[in-house]
Amino acid sequence: MRSVCAVALALCVACGAETSAPEAEDAPSLGTVERDSPTVVVVVVDGLRPDHLPTGGYRLPTAPHLAQLAEEGVVFEDVIASSSGANAGLASLLTGLHPDEHGVGSLRHRGQHRLAEARRTLPELLAAEGWRTFGAVSLPQLAADVSGLAQGFEVWYAPGLHAGTLREAPATWYNARTELAGLFEEERPVFALLHFADPGARSPAPGAEGTRFLEQHLGPFRESMPLVAEALGRAATAPDDVLADLHQLLGRRRGSDVHTAWTKAGYDSRVTVVDHFLGELLDLLRRTGRYERSTIVVTATRGAVLSPPPATGAPGFVPGLIEVPLVLRFPGGRPHGHFSDLVSAVDLAPTLAEVVGVPLEPGAGESWVERIEGSASSPAAVLCISADFDRRVMVGERYLVEEQGIAGYAVWERSAAPVLERMLEEDQLLEVEDLKLALDAARRPCEVVVEKGQGVELTARWRFARGLASPARIEGERVARPLRVSGLTGTARMGSEPCGLVVEEGGRELPLRLDLDFGEGSFDPERVLVGDLPLSRSLLPRLPSKGAPAWPLDEAGTPLPARAQLEDRGSGWWCLTLDGEEDRGREVRGLVVLYPPGTLERELRWDSGLEVEVTPVAGRQDALRFSGRAPLTLSFERPSPAVDFALALAVEGRVLDGGEIRHRERAFGEPEEVALYLPDWIEGVTDDLLGYAEGPPAPGQVRIRRRGPHLAPADRAPAELELREFARRLGGRE
Repeated sequence: MRSVCAVALALCVACGAETSAPEAEDAPSLGTVERDSPTVVVVVVDGLRPDHLPTGGYRLPTAPHLAQLAEEGVVFEDVIASSSGANAGLASLLTGLHPDEHGVGSLRHRGQHRLAEARRTLPELLAAEGWRTFGAVSLPQLAADVSGLAQGFEVWYAPGLHAGTLREAPATWYNARTELAGLFEEERPVFALLHFADPGARSPAPGAEGTRFLEQHLGPFRESMPLVAEALGRAATAPDDVLADLHQLLGRRRGSDVHTAWTKAGYDSRVTVVDHFLGELLDLLRRTGRYERSTIVVTATRGAVLSPPPATGAPGFVPGLIEVPLVLRFPGGRPHGHFSDLVSAVDLAPTLAEVVGVPLEPGAGESWVERIEGSASSPAAVLCISADFDRRVMVGERYLVEEQGIAGYAVWERSAAPVLERMLEEDQLLEVEDLKLALDAARRPCEVVVEKGQGVELTARWRFARGLASPARIEGERVARPLRVSGLTGTARMGSEPCGLVVEEGGRELPLRLDLDFGEGSFDPERVLVGDLPLSRSLLPRLPSKGAPAWPLDEAGTPLPARAQLEDRGSGWWCLTLDGEEDRGREVRGLVVLYPPGTLERELRWDSGLEVEVTPVAGRQDALRFSGRAPLTLSFERPSPAVDFALALAVEGRVLDGGEIRHRERAFGEPEEVALYLPDWIEGVTDDLLGYAEGPPAPGQVRIRRRGPHLAPADRAPAELELREFARRLGGRE
C-alpha cells in the first residue's frame, strides 16, 4: 500500500508546490532576512564542488575568500543542481524554472538550445524597476546570440564561439572590473552576474598557482613513481616545466589513482584562482561602499566528476555532478549559519526576488527566505534533469531515483551505491516509493496525439529514436486505458469507437516514427490531418515501408511507369527522379530527411542539376528542401545501409502517396498504411503539428498533433553552422 506521505508528496509536485515532507517539523530559525537590498551580486562557478571547499569541510585551503564570506552568510549544505548542463543550469538560476519549463537544454537540440524571449528572467524584472544590470560569462556557448541568457542585461560580456574554449578567470574579471566599478559608484541599484568556468578545465592553472596542490595529491606516489618524485622536487623553481612534464607522464593514465590525484590537484588550483578574483570582487564592493547592504551569492550551475565511476556502474547523476555549493550573504551579514536541509538550485531566483521585492513569473520555484527564518519546512525531494532531457532524477534525503531511457527507474544511495529494493526495510522502501511518485508527478511531457473519429479501424505503432521510456494511453469517452510500452516502442489497436492515442515524449519534442495501419480500404490522405492540415498537403516526411508490394512489371519484365523513382545508383548514392508524363512543367517541391537521426555529424550530401533549387533546412545538416518544375532529378548520399530517406514530394501542392513512388523494385509505401517521421523540429513542417481544429475529429477522420509545453515557432532559434560545429567539438561536455 502506498503511504499517505507518498500520496501527499505526489499531489504537491503535481500542483507545482514544494514537495515538502507532510510531517516535517519547522526548521530552527537562523534569523530574520532583510528584504531590501540595493545590490545583488551572483557569482556562478561552473564545475564547482562543495566537497573541495572549506565550507564543505575540505582539508585544503582552496577558497579562503569564500570561507570569509561564509562566516557572514548562510551556507547551504545540501543543494541539488537543476540540470547536468551549463546552459540549462544557468537558465534555471536566472528564471527559477526547471529545464523542462524554460526549455533550454543541450546545444544539440535543434531550435531549442536558447532561452525563449517569452521567458522572463530576474534581471529583466529588475531592469524594468530601474536597476542597472551587468553580466560577464566565461563559456562561448553562453554568448547572447547562442544562449539567449543575456535577456535583461544592459552589458553582457562573453567569448564568441570562434574562441572555441572558455575564457579563464583573469580575462573574465579584467573585462568586468572597470564596468563594475562604475556601476557600484552610482546610486542606482545594481544586479551583477559573474560566471567563471575554470574548474571545468581540470588541468592545472598555469605557473606557480598550478603547482600549489601537487604535493598534497601526488606526494603519496613519490616512492612508487620516481619520475613523479623528481618533478615534485622541481615544482618550486620550474613550475611550468613541471606541469608540462607531469601532463605528459600522467595524461594517458586515465582511470588510475595517480591520474585522479593529478586531476584533483589541477582542479584545486583552478578553484584557488577563481577564489582570488572573488576576493577582488568583495574588495571592490567594500571600496565603493556597497558591501554591507549587498546580497552576495556564490554557487555553481553543476558540479564536476573528478574520478572514474566504479566498476559496478554509477548513476547518470553522480553526486559530484549534481551536488553544488551555495553561500548566500544577506545585507548586514545576517542571518548567518549553516542550513542543512535539502534545497533546489531552482529556488535561488525566487529567493533573490523576494529579497529585492519583485515577483517572478508564475510557476517559478519557492523562496528559501521563510525556511531560513524557520517558518516553513524544506522539500522532501528535488528534481534534476539532464542537458539532453533523456534522464531525470528525484533526489531525497537518503536515496535518489533515476529515470533512464529503456531501463526505466533505477534506485541509488546518495553516495552512488546501487540499491536492491528487495533488501530495504519498510521505511526505506516507503522513501523510495515517495521519490518514484514525486518523479511521476513532476512529469511535464510533450505529447504526440493520434485522434480518430467514428468508424475508423486503426492500428498505430511508434518508435522513438532516443529519449526516455515514456508511457502511453488510450483516451476516449467510452474507453480509457494505459498501454504497454516496451522501451522506446509501442503498439495500440484502436477500435471503431472515437478515441485518441497519447504518447508522451518527455520534456520536449523527440524524433518519432509513427506507423498508421488503416486496414482494408479505409486510408484516405485527405481524411488524415496533420494538426488542421490534410496529410496530402503536409510535407511531414514519409518513410519507406518494408512490407510494400512489389512494383508491377509489364509482359517483358520491365517496371511500369511511376510518377517518381528513388533508385540506388551505387557507392552510397541514390537518385530521386520525377518525370511522369502527366507532371511535365508542373511545380514540384519536396523535403528529404535522414532517418534515424544521428548526431550533428550526420550530414545529408546532395547533388542536382540547374533545374532544381536546393535549400538547406535551418538548423539541420540531415535535411534539405528542394523545388523546381518537372522533370527534375536530385541525388543524395546514404551514409550507411541502416539509414533511410524520409521523403515528402509534392506536385502542385499535393503530396504523392507511397504507391506513386517506385523504391527500387517496390512501392515506397503500402496501400493502407502510412509510415510518418515526426522529427524534433523542422521549421514550417513540424509546426503544422501544433495546429488545432476545434472539437473531435469527424467520422472517418484521423488527426495527428503535438501538445504540451512546446516552444512557439516564433521562439525557436535554428542552430547556425558555427554553433553546430562548436557543439561537435564540445561533444557531451555541456
